[in-house]
Amino acid sequence: MDVGAHFGDTVLTLALRSKALGLRLRFFAFEPSEEKVEFIRQAVEDNALGDSVTVVRTAVGDSTGDVVLVENKKGSEYDGDRVFRLVGGGEESAAPMSTLDELASRFALGPVGLLHLDVEGWESRVLRGAVKLLSAGEGCTVIAETWDAREAKRRGLETAPGADIDEAVAALGGGFERQPDLVDQEVNRVYRRLPSDIPVAEVNGFTSGAGLGGNPAGVVVPQDATHVPVAARLAVAKSVGFSETVFVDAMEAAEGERELRIELNYYTPEARVEMCGHATIACLGHLREVGLLLRLLCGEVRFRIEEGDDEQVFMQQLPLVQDTPLEGEVLERLLRCLGVEEEDVDFGSFGGPVVASTGLRDVQVLLKEVGALDGLRPDMDAMSELSKELDVVGVHIGVGVEVGVGGSRYKVRNFAPLFGIDEESATGTSNCALAGVLASAGCVGWGTAVLCEQGEGMGSPSSIVVGLGRDASEGAWVGGSSRTIGRGFVEGGVLANVL
Repeated sequence: MDVGAHFGDTVLTLALRSKALGLRLRFFAFEPSEEKVEFIRQAVEDNALGDSVTVVRTAVGDSTGDVVLVENKKGSEYDGDRVFRLVGGGEESAAPMSTLDELASRFALGPVGLLHLDVEGWESRVLRGAVKLLSAGEGCTVIAETWDAREAKRRGLETAPGADIDEAVAALGGGFERQPDLVDQEVNRVYRRLPSDIPVAEVNGFTSGAGLGGNPAGVVVPQDATHVPVAARLAVAKSVGFSETVFVDAMEAAEGERELRIELNYYTPEARVEMCGHATIACLGHLREVGLLLRLLCGEVRFRIEEGDDEQVFMQQLPLVQDTPLEGEVLERLLRCLGVEEEDVDFGSFGGPVVASTGLRDVQVLLKEVGALDGLRPDMDAMSELSKELDVVGVHIGVGVEVGVGGSRYKVRNFAPLFGIDEESATGTSNCALAGVLASAGCVGWGTAVLCEQGEGMGSPSSIVVGLGRDASEGAWVGGSSRTIGRGFVEGGVLANVL
């Protein structure tokens, strides 16, 4: 919800970003100015956002009725009996006013994930009229644009508008916590309330043959994921503390077939990501289903579960896409990041380090010796900077241990400091891309299996199996075993009661 939407810059930006990411979210823009409302409506139409954005001409406060809107380019302040009180003169017009509680009832709204306020000191009145609405949803973020003391003084005001917002938020009934690290607190305030008691499973993906090791992921299942607003999910991922937490947002059975359509969304402690191999394997192993078709940000990908004593989950990757090998100054920076010399790198296999993807972009590096791989101590800050410049998730390094016509085995390590992950103990998409690059260079055969062993040096040995397609145009399958090792709840931003 965007209250005091002005010309719609906030709500339109969020709606366009949501549309680009394939999210199905509803947005509401509340603005008392008739001129600005018409501008927003035209922008909604021009950008084909009519299915997601509703624009309402209304002031919002703690009562309903009609008010006088006074607009002034020099500055303005909300007052008790008017929407705006002049600071220097302006133009008056009539405008309706409502409360957020009444608007929620009118539009049959459910819990609110994000409430943005730009109402020139009217914040406490808006919040007093939204007690019912904001109490109904557990996960909610409130962002209020306010003035600092210097700006208030410049405009001739003794007290900065919005100075009482802390008290107004506290009056909502508790649970909201101010987030001082998110914005400039002199001019903006952010408050967040997480859903309480969010069940989450801790599942290791790509475990070894003994069911040990693997890479842990948080899994929030459908009935639980549906009540976790998008705005709160990053905070949940931070609370869980794993490299990725996956939210299962939809499960739909196809009629007459043994098939499910599942929608997953992934979050690291720092950001939302398009997909994650080990979290997917962990999630699907946890759900124990067969013949799966999954919708991700990067498209639709098929899945299967191979039953047996060592049940394994496989996900089909996108066809391989790779750039030309790195060279010059970029190559030199990469080697410095890794702390290796040129003679340590296997340039003969596929021409040297290269950016490749079967879903997520990584720099793929092949070394000559296992000792060089085990001895890597990367410069994480430099690697993070280089990853950002190359638009990659991280750097994936491998060494061939057994390479043959019928199948191959590689030892690998993966670093993704740009996303707050110094090292991963198991990865799916990066190993699939490595196998694809090796097959394209003729190092391993198309149609064969590549076993990637990862995480041993982290005390979490993992086994990742890549089944290569018949050629580069056919997406490979990557899979392995999983094991649920605990269940708990996120309570008040903390993972607790792990069983």
